[in-house]
Amino acid sequence: MSNVEIKICGITSEEAIIAASKYQCCKYLGFVTYNKSKRHLTIGQAERLTKLVPKHIKRVSVLVGMPTKDFIDKTKKMYEYFQIYDASPSQIQQLKLISGKKVIVAIKAKDQKAVDLHKQYIGVADSFLFDGSSSYGTSASFNWDYLKTVKSSFFLAGGIGVENISDALTISPQIDSNSKLEETEGKKSVKKIKEFLLKVKEINEQN
Repeated sequence: MSNVEIKICGITSEEAIIAASKYQCCKYLGFVTYNKSKRHLTIGQAERLTKLVPKHIKRVSVLVGMPTKDFIDKTKKMYEYFQIYDASPSQIQQLKLISGKKVIVAIKAKDQKAVDLHKQYIGVADSFLFDGSSSYGTSASFNWDYLKTVKSSFFLAGGIGVENISDALTISPQIDSNSKLEETEGKKSVKKIKEFLLKVKEINEQN
């Protein structure tokens, strides 16, 4: 299971970056720009934090809805990926054209019909992320059986932590964890990050 790739989303502190970067399985860190989220960062805050990320970890800008051209121009040097909810295929194409970056299309997997919508992004999205159907970045899980029809590579998100990472890795080698690694909403726990990534490391070594 050497192809396991972990993405920790909702990063808001230097301590979280340091904790996550000590483990090779952590390949991505996500920084949220969405003012309804307690993990929201201004451009200035995100710029300061993204500069601290080691080169072996990809930086991901997490957005809801198509950003403005001004935002893209100001942030595209800070990130390797944009992850976006609630954008059309044509908007994704526009984002890629303007930014020159790869795009992860995030979908709320509330039912099979919602999951199947990913098909219209095939050939446009560089990857997919399937999340729980409640508010963005919460601990809501969903019925993973919905993903059996998905042929593209994808990140599995939504309520993934130490207690269910073993099962999650049977669905996808790409995992996104957020709220399960927090002390309080918006504040990552260094202890929980270490425990989670150590568990992933153990699973990797057993396979």
